[in-house]
Amino acid sequence: MNQDGFVISKGIQTPQAHTAIATNSRGVHVPTKEEILQKYNDIAEGMETQFNEYMLAQMNKSIDKDEPESSATQYYNSLLDSERAQILSKNNGGLGLKKMILEQILPAHLKPQPSSTMIRAYAEQAKFADQGLTATKENSHE
Repeated sequence: MNQDGFVISKGIQTPQAHTAIATNSRGVHVPTKEEILQKYNDIAEGMETQFNEYMLAQMNKSIDKDEPESSATQYYNSLLDSERAQILSKNNGGLGLKKMILEQILPAHLKPQPSSTMIRAYAEQAKFADQGLTATKENSHE
């Protein structure tokens, strides 16, 4: 980098602010938190897709067929199951397995932390629920 804040690479000067890839002192790429979270999301989504594909294949096996399917028909149906599984995983949040998988595999330091507003709202809901339970108990003793 020169005194003007430009990175000189192969004779071309570019501003340092425009270098999108973070590197450590050895020049090795350091992934951002978003890149790491994206990898975990991709893994969880892939696992949900695999589950959906297995579920669809088992559902198809449970259907009584008059005659055995040819290998071409079996292959075509497996492709259909694969596509349907991907659609199931991506539309409307999938079956919810991705969220459950992320809760299990995501390291604690990468999980979103609740804000103070969320904590206050939860405490108020809990207090309101306790008041409702107390009132219900008092009415049942009368």
